[in-house]
Amino acid sequence: MEILLAELNRVCIYSVPKYMSYSESVFKTKETYNKAIGYQEEDGKLGNSDTYVERVRSCMKLYGALVQTEAKGVKNPHGIEEGWAWMARFLNALPANLYT
Repeated sequence: MEILLAELNRVCIYSVPKYMSYSESVFKTKETYNKAIGYQEEDGKLGNSDTYVERVRSCMKLYGALVQTEAKGVKNPHGIEEGWAWMARFLNALPANLYT
């Protein structure tokens, strides 16, 4: 399970959970920021947003399936408790907007 989660964390920043805001003081260009959050290069240039969102969505669907899967007589080492902890960490990491 640890190897699967490590690979998932490598390909999808949000499975950690980690949220990075774009800041010109941290990232010199938007392209640098996109690479940091996991956009992949295709033919020497970064992939488009649709491809990125689809890949992230697929990874998070897999993560959701992992945390909610139960087998009779077997304890899931990364069960629903971890899913709730992930949700809390992710939501607490989001920056506040102007209205909160």
